[in-house]
Amino acid sequence: EMASGLPLALLLCLSSGLWTGTDAGCRIRAADADDCPPGWSWFEGRCFVYVKDTLDWAAAERYCLSVGGNLVSFHSTAEYNFIRDLIFKKSGAHTLCWAGGNDAAKDGVWMWSDGSKFDFTAWHAGEPNNNGGSESCMDINLRGQDFVNDELCTPNLPFVCAKYV
Repeated sequence: EMASGLPLALLLCLSSGLWTGTDAGCRIRAADADDCPPGWSWFEGRCFVYVKDTLDWAAAERYCLSVGGNLVSFHSTAEYNFIRDLIFKKSGAHTLCWAGGNDAAKDGVWMWSDGSKFDFTAWHAGEPNNNGGSESCMDINLRGQDFVNDELCTPNLPFVCAKYV
């Protein structure tokens, strides 16, 4: 009976790329840049893509969901700088873009659309300010600067999607 499961296990290992060939078993390997889809960039366990098409925040999030990710979240200075560099490399400028932060559920309670812990604190001075009482979405690179800002969710902007592999 045990032997009847071996072909299935072998098939699963081979089809998923996990077959090591040395010990007749599967081994989970660490994800790396080779696991990102074409056109996506790798950084610390996630794949990122700059999308030049301009959409409002909700439509941008829906687009990211459709490709298996979410609008980008960032959890370290290195990750934030990587995202800014990616935008610069792909657009030729520090282009204003949507990120995944929002406080639409409760003003002042910021969340990432991917559900990860919102541990970001490096807002630009004076931000988030909820200017006009309805700025519930996060953008980065305001005025081409290192500037994280809260914004109305309605402007059409390019954006960055991220996904785990």
